[in-house]
Amino acid sequence: TGGAEVEAARTMPDLAGKTLRQALTALAARNVEVEIHGRGVVTGQVPRAGEFLAPGVVVHLELSPR
Repeated sequence: TGGAEVEAARTMPDLAGKTLRQALTALAARNVEVEIHGRGVVTGQVPRAGEFLAPGVVVHLELSPR
């Protein structure tokens, strides 16, 4: 039970189509640094959805207008 929650917290969520606020909320519990490029909704992300988030990783979000 606890192991699955910890694993989920260290995995990059799929943020495609989410607003910046939704994306930041999803990433808050993962304790990562976030770099934001653009405005609107998430159209690209690095690391990709499902990838492991190593401690200290910087998440890059690309946003575009809806």
